[in-house]
Amino acid sequence: MSVVQDRLEKKSFFNWFYFAINWGSCLAVTVIVYIQDSVSWAIGFAIPAAAMALAVLTFLAGSSLYTHVEPTERCSLAFDHRLYLQLELNLRELKENN
Repeated sequence: MSVVQDRLEKKSFFNWFYFAINWGSCLAVTVIVYIQDSVSWAIGFAIPAAAMALAVLTFLAGSSLYTHVEPTERCSLAFDHRLYLQLELNLRELKENN
């Protein structure tokens, strides 16, 4: 897959992702609330719960199709941890000297 095609596919994915998030928000504040008020609170709760379960199952079913790429750069978290440890050591030395 070329870099250009990969970028186009990512752009398309995030466009659909953004659309789905906004459409879901719209449904949540209109349809689900209406169902909870007019029909049953339990059914109004069960619909989003079922949708979340379906989303998790879809994610798990498709995870074998994902492209796994090893990172090319070191994680900054390791540097942050070393910096934190060094600051902690310096603070201990300052306390011991005072």
